Amino acid sequence: MKMTHSDDSSNPEGEFPRIVLAGATGFLGSILLANLEELGLAVNCLPRIPDSGKDHNQYTQSDREIVFVNCIGVTPGESPKTVEEYEMSNVRPLNRIFDIYGDKIKKFVHCSTWLTEEGEKNAYVSSKISAENLVKKATEFYGFESAVLNLPTIWSKKKYKNPSLLHDICSSNLAISEFQPKNPHSKVKIGTEEFFINAVLESLSSEFRFDGLASTETWEGKTNDLISDLALTQSLDAAHTNHTLYKLLQIINFWKSVA
Repeated sequence: MKMTHSDDSSNPEGEFPRIVLAGATGFLGSILLANLEELGLAVNCLPRIPDSGKDHNQYTQSDREIVFVNCIGVTPGESPKTVEEYEMSNVRPLNRIFDIYGDKIKKFVHCSTWLTEEGEKNAYVSSKISAENLVKKATEFYGFESAVLNLPTIWSKKKYKNPSLLHDICSSNLAISEFQPKNPHSKVKIGTEEFFINAVLESLSSEFRFDGLASTETWEGKTNDLISDLALTQSLDAAHTNHTLYKLLQIINFWKSVA
């Protein structure tokens, strides 16, 4: 994961200023909101921003006290098909946020995707690259700190809206070792909820540490290797497994138990 910071300064008191979360009803946003509130952090959820008007002063403070975490966006497989349609969801909301709050932001944490580092060219990735570039330009223009998190795919017990590899595995009556993914050669990079939460917390403040959150690795490779590694992990003692794979096995077993 790449974590690009425009400034390495931190809150000298070791406490966060007010956090505003954009995209709290989405997949990543809802996970983040639940975890931040569980840690006792005060989080304000940004309402949907209209195309006109700036009536959002309830979240505006002086002296750059706002920390923004942006989880707005759509993912591959959702309704958008063209670059323009993806940019309507992945780029346009950022323009509105910066227009309204740009001079009030102290830190801006932008949740992006590992796919922008892979050089793959498609409508979704192009829109995410445009969003990252917009964050960079806004950082320079308004002078706030920023972090772009090129996150792996985060898997959770929260179901995806559309079928995914995880959904296929959970729906299968076959043993994991016998499961044949639709595209066994496609590249996968995954991480757990803990990985995601830790990445955001570290970006909010370099002074913040919470030992209760387990450190975890990511896993990357081809889908057929993932299935093989999951089968191997299932046969080993939990103490000797990759944490990400073990966590994913727990999720798979959960969904199979409720199917």
